Amino acid sequence: MSPAPIREALRQLESEGLVAHQPNRGVFVTEVSTEELFEVLLPVRLALEAYAFTQSATRLAPVDYTELERLVAVMEQGARDTDLVAINEADLRFHELAVLASQAPHAIQLWQSVHSRIRAQLYRLAPRHAGLGEIAEEHRELLRVLREGEPDAIRSTLHEHIVVASQVLLRDNT
Repeated sequence: MSPAPIREALRQLESEGLVAHQPNRGVFVTEVSTEELFEVLLPVRLALEAYAFTQSATRLAPVDYTELERLVAVMEQGARDTDLVAINEADLRFHELAVLASQAPHAIQLWQSVHSRIRAQLYRLAPRHAGLGEIAEEHRELLRVLREGEPDAIRSTLHEHIVVASQVLLRDNT
């Protein structure tokens, strides 16, 4: 492969915040500190998804719910197969689908700007679960509150899923 596509790929990763270029030293994978995770990334993610999910609750069509169910089933199968890639990609797609269904242009644009960082955190935290089936169970609960459409329940469940679960996983496995 020629250097040009590699440089372009590294520029893309840098624009997504996944790598940092240090002149005369090279390109290095960036880490999100625990402090930055809890003080910046998770609050932004929670605010974004709480808004988008409450908007989506009134806009999701039966076909969307079928797709969300399918994604939970993929997570369940991934847990049985110990397939973290399948679980994490279905997890990310579940949240993305709900954000896109919100039809909120600013929420969608923000999601697109942070989804790479969210993916990295999913891969960081998923192996820390006591059992991989927990991930599918959390999404089944998210699906339940989405169907019910009660904004406070959606926000509360997302807070448990995004913030509290991260606190528990990082506390128990540090």
